[in-house]
Amino acid sequence: MQTGKYTYTLNHFAMSWDPTGSMYVGPANIKENITIDYSGTAYAGTFTIMQYDTKGNVLQTVNGTITATRINVDSSV
Repeated sequence: MQTGKYTYTLNHFAMSWDPTGSMYVGPANIKENITIDYSGTAYAGTFTIMQYDTKGNVLQTVNGTITATRINVDSSV
């Protein structure tokens, strides 16, 4: 959702698996607050991931920062 001229909040869920990929752990809720630079080629912000078990109990919470820069791929190479 856009919250300002260059700012957005994102909220989505993902399915989480154990490191072997064979056992479903539960859903993870990923929330981000980002600001896109004026050129539209990069953004930065913060995130929170809440990992739940299959019964809805919080297993852990991870907070951090995120940055990204758009790249262009030269398909003629």
